[in-house]
Amino acid sequence: MSTNIRKQTFPATIDNDGMRADNSSLKHPLRHTVGSRCPAVPEPLIPTARLLDPVPCGTGSSSRGVSPRSRPPARPVSFWGLALEQQNRVVIFVDGFNLYHAIDDLDRHLTTKRHTNTKHYLKWLDIWSLSKALIHPKNDLLVGGYYFSAYAGWITQDAQDRHRVYVEAVKSTGVVPVMGTFKKKPRNCPSCKHQWDGHEEKESDVNLAVYLVKLAYKGMFDKAIIYTADTDIAPAIRIVREAFPEKEIRVAIPERRLNRSKALEDAANGRIRVTESHFARNLFAERVVLADGAEIERPKKYAPPKNFQLPVKKST
Repeated sequence: MSTNIRKQTFPATIDNDGMRADNSSLKHPLRHTVGSRCPAVPEPLIPTARLLDPVPCGTGSSSRGVSPRSRPPARPVSFWGLALEQQNRVVIFVDGFNLYHAIDDLDRHLTTKRHTNTKHYLKWLDIWSLSKALIHPKNDLLVGGYYFSAYAGWITQDAQDRHRVYVEAVKSTGVVPVMGTFKKKPRNCPSCKHQWDGHEEKESDVNLAVYLVKLAYKGMFDKAIIYTADTDIAPAIRIVREAFPEKEIRVAIPERRLNRSKALEDAANGRIRVTESHFARNLFAERVVLADGAEIERPKKYAPPKNFQLPVKKST
């Protein structure tokens, strides 16, 4: 009996509709479960096993918390005469510092804007787990992620250590860190004329834009979720949507930064509102096991308060 299934082996070029339809792809041999660790892969741009075996694509219904904007039509696939709607391959792109400061905003008093120093524990965030909570459990499949940041060498050693430990925890879930740099930038006070050296993060937003466009052209995702409120990413989003109207791009924005995201929402298919409860329900454990079996311990500053209780998930 003949079928309309096209055979293909990775990493051969993906066919025009971005779909793998051989028997191995239908079985998802390299699909990872939550918390699993992927093996090391030497290719620098696509270093996770999640992205090395793309699953069949398609577009399903919207996930909870996603604003309903334009959505590409679903592509049914025929298998042995049955019409099947394939899962969307979802890749996440995380602007690390933008997300960090968005979480830091939650620690500020709404009126005085001063830090309350009561919510640092939200920074021990499991981005992979959070992303799983934000996608549709049946129509979407999380297959890879990238975390864009840079190490700040001039801050206190304790802060540097916390950042490096956090990056290791992120790596343990299969999310790939892509690290940029900081550049000194002279600053001066217009009033007293005092001068000093400031620091400006370089490459992170450019890296995110480049990875988004390149992975789109390589056919590595059907749906992208971008964690940022930085409107500098908007041109890259527009390029991908113009070139691949069948792909869906959502921007995940913490609730206190929604008023800064209009340009991003206009460029993307829409936004995902991320609440404080989303963060609190998706934290790393006190100890995180790495790929080599070693363990890292949560920094003391990120320990939740003694009376901390997980927020109750609202029924819908």
